[in-house]
Amino acid sequence: RETYWNWIRVDLAKIGRSEETFRRVAKAILEKAPSSLSLNSIAKEFEIGTHKTAFEYLDIMEKLYIVKVLYHLDPNRLLASFRKNRKIHFMDPLFFDLFSDVCLRKIPEESVVLESVVASHLARRFEAFYWKNWREIDIIAKRKEELAGFEVKSREGADYSKMRIGKIGNVFCLGEELDRERNLLSLPLFLSLL
Repeated sequence: RETYWNWIRVDLAKIGRSEETFRRVAKAILEKAPSSLSLNSIAKEFEIGTHKTAFEYLDIMEKLYIVKVLYHLDPNRLLASFRKNRKIHFMDPLFFDLFSDVCLRKIPEESVVLESVVASHLARRFEAFYWKNWREIDIIAKRKEELAGFEVKSREGADYSKMRIGKIGNVFCLGEELDRERNLLSLPLFLSLL
């Protein structure tokens, strides 16, 4: 952990950015994940200054491959909404451990970490987004004009086979069960196939 934190601190020093502000943005992600966040709420709630500063530090985190930002996707027009809230996922479970230590916060529940693992894996192979309106789809994978939605949950009795939102062809639930008729996929099996 210490090695990674020192690596980040050196990079921040090289570009003249504040370690404390970086910590506050990391704390916001730890405390709010997997909920969607606005830049204004990060800036206000975590006393960062302005939404521009929050954006700048998120951009730095993304360029350092620490986080992946998922933007809201309009499932009918296939356009990302950059003004809407965004979901922010750590790219590696190690970062939950590192930043919980650095920010003196507890590691989020396993379901939060699992959603980030799935989001980061899908983002490596596809364009990744999320959708939320009257329901939510944790992660939307897009390749050209094709969309697939993924929910990271284990709800007994959930049936995702008939769920259709806009041009999203299928929505799959990733969890412990495997039931192809209800679009339930085993999470370990799914990740091993990516």
